[in-house]
Amino acid sequence: MKIPNECVNASLVRMKGPPQLDCQIDLSAATHLDGLPAKASVYVDATFRSSFMRLYFGTVDSISPPKNTILDDLDSTTVAKIVVRIVEHGNLIAQSNRFTLTNQNPHSGGSKSIIKVEYRQLNGRPWKLEIYSDDTMPAMVLDEDWASTCLKKSIPIQDDLQIMGVLMPQIFEAILERILLVERRNAYELYDGDETWRKNWIVFASQFSDGKLPQAIDEEDSDIDTSHVLQWVDSVVNKYCESREISTSLIDLLEGLE
Repeated sequence: MKIPNECVNASLVRMKGPPQLDCQIDLSAATHLDGLPAKASVYVDATFRSSFMRLYFGTVDSISPPKNTILDDLDSTTVAKIVVRIVEHGNLIAQSNRFTLTNQNPHSGGSKSIIKVEYRQLNGRPWKLEIYSDDTMPAMVLDEDWASTCLKKSIPIQDDLQIMGVLMPQIFEAILERILLVERRNAYELYDGDETWRKNWIVFASQFSDGKLPQAIDEEDSDIDTSHVLQWVDSVVNKYCESREISTSLIDLLEGLE
């Protein structure tokens, strides 16, 4: 049986050395799993390339993480792929999708993507951001040759901690400025409105501003002061970077090359 994405919330906790897996499993979110044997074993299998760890999360009727969830047997301190499996008498009876985790990219049950990734020939340019005027989700377009080379090294670009650490602040800033300054959308109306990619970005940004949003800019007034919006965007992006420890991870990378 399939374990739906919304049953699993997982992330990597940054530590000195191997990361720690923070994983919560709630099977009650899927009614089709109600008939699972109560004493069937629940495992989280973590992999990176050829390295593997299996963590025992108890039984179906009593799911709880083990005391030690440090992924010290994996050949990575920044990336792990996990699968939740339920086993009875050696037989696999339920399994989740495979989730790729990084220190900056958790899997949150039921979470929605706020940007899509595309691959194209960019004629020497490594990447670009495409934002559309309609309801099409923004796209992070990666050079096809660059992406292919990274994939041969077993780490897709979007799973590379350092590369995403450089790209995402620029993308975050550009999208917020497009919504608030170019399109002059009302952040409060978007936050309370119907589900759109613009709303999802504003809701995401609000996590880094204590829920505070900038006042709307008058669409008819071309001379209005927009500095308060720029300051809000700058503060949000800075707090996002701090929460992801982006500069710290880049410094650690350089020190590791010495």
